[in-house]
Amino acid sequence: MPRAIVVIVLALVALPHPGRGEEPGGDPFSDPAIGEMALPLAQCALAESGGHTPDVVAIVWVIGKRARQAGIPPAEMARRYCRIHRDEARGPGHVRRHRRWLLELGWQRTQAQPPSWPGGRWSAMEEIWRRTQLLVLLIVSGELDDPCPQAFHWGSAQDGQPTRTHAVSCGATRNLFWSRPGRGA
Repeated sequence: MPRAIVVIVLALVALPHPGRGEEPGGDPFSDPAIGEMALPLAQCALAESGGHTPDVVAIVWVIGKRARQAGIPPAEMARRYCRIHRDEARGPGHVRRHRRWLLELGWQRTQAQPPSWPGGRWSAMEEIWRRTQLLVLLIVSGELDDPCPQAFHWGSAQDGQPTRTHAVSCGATRNLFWSRPGRGA
């Protein structure tokens, strides 16, 4: 993953940082089409990973593979596959109180503290959110390679391994990743 680190650093340097007063051409944070596509992916990846970079990358890639197989856009797959979005679809009362803030995040260059932020230093989470957004942009633009091409599911040990799958290594992730279901897995 050394190439990925170089790409991330270049992206962080290339994209203007809040407060610098730069007005880039083609700003990905002001394009509604990019936001519509990328926001559900970034919200899902943050909710499922806590912003841990190896997990964000692997999760976004898994969503993309699942979307291709289903013939739907990755944003729609994120809405169908990620708990935060499934809970939201069932109604606001189904989203756990301490996670509502994730759905209040927007696709914008700077992010104000969400109204339901549960506490703690927002500035630290704002940086994690920005990094998650940048990772999503790098993945959907093809700049970051899939760290685990065989992965098709993720979860925790509590979730349990999906049937007829086998464990897949995605590097230093906190989540567990598994293959597509198949014979002999």
